[in-house]
Amino acid sequence: MKYRLIEITKINLNEINIIKNIIYSSNANTLIARLGKNFIIKFLKLCINSQKSNVFVYKNFDGKIIAYAIFFKKQKYINMEIKKLRFTIILEILIKLKINLLYDIIRIYFNKDLKLLDKDNLVILKNSVNLTYLAVDKKYRNQGIGKKFLENIINNNYRNLTISVETDNKNTLNFYEKYMDFKIVGSRIRAKNNLYLLIKTN
Repeated sequence: MKYRLIEITKINLNEINIIKNIIYSSNANTLIARLGKNFIIKFLKLCINSQKSNVFVYKNFDGKIIAYAIFFKKQKYINMEIKKLRFTIILEILIKLKINLLYDIIRIYFNKDLKLLDKDNLVILKNSVNLTYLAVDKKYRNQGIGKKFLENIINNNYRNLTISVETDNKNTLNFYEKYMDFKIVGSRIRAKNNLYLLIKTN
């Protein structure tokens, strides 16, 4: 079965809703999912309109989105863009009384969430391309689609660049290490589950 790699550059509410549903079901522990479905939509619109990020999807022969990925062109751009939604974030936290989420956001905002195994990697990390979010629709998993999708994105857009990614999931960690040649270089501190921090040098 053939799939098409597409970069989304224009707001399409139908596509945004499909990606939102994949995020909400597959990336439930992520910051954006914990802030709710309405926040996911705002975040996706921000990423699509930003010059600092890229939103990619994989579509099957029927034109259905079966996977998505969000990349920031530099790891340090993530917080810069997220700050544009700071009032929405504060409001969501106050409404839902999510203390753990507030703890995580404060650490992220003040750059106090990072633990590196080797401090020499700090400059590399800050200037790396960041794979911020990635997921394959549950119906299409365990078919090698995630590997092919990510390889196509990297080969077509980020060849010869260092890429960073974080995950708190052992299965995802195994995917990045075993199939995509990422290496653990540290961690991100979170209230519940810390994130593994990985780098891939192409």
